[in-house]
Amino acid sequence: MAGLLGLTTSFATRSLNLGYRRARLLSDGPFGKAGTRLTGHEFHYATIIDPGADAAFAETTDAYGSAPQPTGSRRAQVSGTFFHMIGLEVG
Repeated sequence: MAGLLGLTTSFATRSLNLGYRRARLLSDGPFGKAGTRLTGHEFHYATIIDPGADAAFAETTDAYGSAPQPTGSRRAQVSGTFFHMIGLEVG
């Protein structure tokens, strides 16, 4: 919306994305160093039309053990993702 990240999203084709996720950060940032594991959830109706050229924020898996998928975008000090963090994984 503000043009801070390169992706394009749309609500034209509503697609419910819902569920618990595990994420692994791909770079150092305010939530931890690269490799830090987070738990959280995803709930949104938007569809990503074009992911753009920005680096991914993290890799996520779902509660069913899906293969890791890149999620979110990051550019300089800005990041955005549909992943909502609940906590850090310890251990």
